[in-house]
Amino acid sequence: MNVLDGALGGHNALNVIQNSLAMIAIWLLARAATRDQDLPRVAKSPLLLIGMLAAIALPFFLINRSERTSQYFIDDNIGQVALYLYASIYMLSVAAICGLALMRQHQGRSAAQRTLRVGLVLIVAASLVEVALLSVEHALRLPATTNISLEEAFDGLFYPGVMCGVLGLASIAIGNWRQSSALARLTPKLQTIAEARGVAARPAPGGSRRAAYNLLIALSDYQALGGELTEDDRGALRATERALSPRLSQGPSGPVLPFVRRHARS
Repeated sequence: MNVLDGALGGHNALNVIQNSLAMIAIWLLARAATRDQDLPRVAKSPLLLIGMLAAIALPFFLINRSERTSQYFIDDNIGQVALYLYASIYMLSVAAICGLALMRQHQGRSAAQRTLRVGLVLIVAASLVEVALLSVEHALRLPATTNISLEEAFDGLFYPGVMCGVLGLASIAIGNWRQSSALARLTPKLQTIAEARGVAARPAPGGSRRAAYNLLIALSDYQALGGELTEDDRGALRATERALSPRLSQGPSGPVLPFVRRHARS
């Protein structure tokens, strides 16, 4: 740590760099968690992240820092208002990023999505706990041994939260890959079935997932109106519904798959 901090000019500059990189990683995790969601423009823009990074950098450079590199940099200087602001703004920014992702993350029921939500909740909780602890430490000037024991409360929430978030995202990514592979195989088959029966599906600018969704609806409507489908055709529809269900159980205008099932039984 001393070598790295010295290479960066000393004065504990490594601390702000570590926190900045951590914030960028958490922002990327939160963006990945809400990749398919309709977020406000400000939440999608990297300008939000840049603003948060600037907000922690400003008070950091106002801290009266010694040249000595210390892993207890926060605890050693918690009495300074600038350091209190630096650490608190950092943790509040992390809480805001994950809180926004949590509110916007679709309410899927898969184990991966639940794991991701648990991770986001733990990170938000850890961040708020840390702000509370920083406030207590700043106001009461607690001894270093007490500070270290209080930090364990943060560690017990934050790091499991990060692990859950990463594990949830990795599981979702694997599920997306499996879904995309299945739809790449099924969509041409549905297209062939639709063309053979003169069924026109709505254009699908969103790619194979949207194309499969539109074909599923069009062919289900065709069957509901008395059109004949073979057992193989119905099997392709059921397979497509299973592939789409993790993502499109809620369609553009409400529940879609129950609608499809009602038509498939007609």
